Amino acid sequence: MENQPAVPGDGGRYWHLATVKPTPDQIVAVLDHFAELCDKRFSTYRKLRRYAVMPQYWRKCYALFQAIRHKTLRAERRGDERLTHQYLLEEIIAKTLYNYSIAPEDMPYIIPAPFDEDSSDYVLPIATQFADFLGLSPPDCINAGGGAGVNVPSTDGQ
Repeated sequence: MENQPAVPGDGGRYWHLATVKPTPDQIVAVLDHFAELCDKRFSTYRKLRRYAVMPQYWRKCYALFQAIRHKTLRAERRGDERLTHQYLLEEIIAKTLYNYSIAPEDMPYIIPAPFDEDSSDYVLPIATQFADFLGLSPPDCINAGGGAGVNVPSTDGQ
């Protein structure tokens, strides 16, 4: 599958972007970039977009990830590449927002456990690959130099 969704070891075409952890505003920009083209029938996309702008809801992204994952597996079984790309983007954003809800010093003690700490590294590469798959330019928050050069967002709600 030539346009298979981004995974580590894909030859590095998108992974130069993995050095940038997206801010919540960049995550919203990514979601907005694809909003008109994404399947919103089952509401995980809408819910994810709503949660992205409300840090008090980021902890709910753990359960939302589980719902999205079921959709991803169904899309993969059907061979639906477009939905697979969409749901993989939703998955990585849900993981990232959940992890952003946890202060770094609390990571070892949180239940449910955080997702892999590098989850946020995959948001921009997966968004860029989804844009390529759809024949779109990447979201504006991703510049030609390999990312926006931002720091990891604060988890203290400020």
